[in-house]
Amino acid sequence: MNRQLVTREELKSIINEGFSKIPDVEGVHISGVSPLAGTDADGCNWSTANIGYTLGNSTEEILNPIVSKIIHDISCKYNLAPK
Repeated sequence: MNRQLVTREELKSIINEGFSKIPDVEGVHISGVSPLAGTDADGCNWSTANIGYTLGNSTEEILNPIVSKIIHDISCKYNLAPK
């Protein structure tokens, strides 16, 4: 699958935009993305740095799979552009 190439800042914004759509959770965000030395088994060339959030009416058990799915879906669409 061809992925769109984006900068770290663009990717961070894309991920944080996806997080902003999670109901009952405030301030879900990543502090950044890190390039991988190559690609993972799925062809993605980045990983997320720290993920922070404040739980509203949700729990970590509910939130973690949602966050993981958002990151997975984005990792299938985007790769970091070379510097």
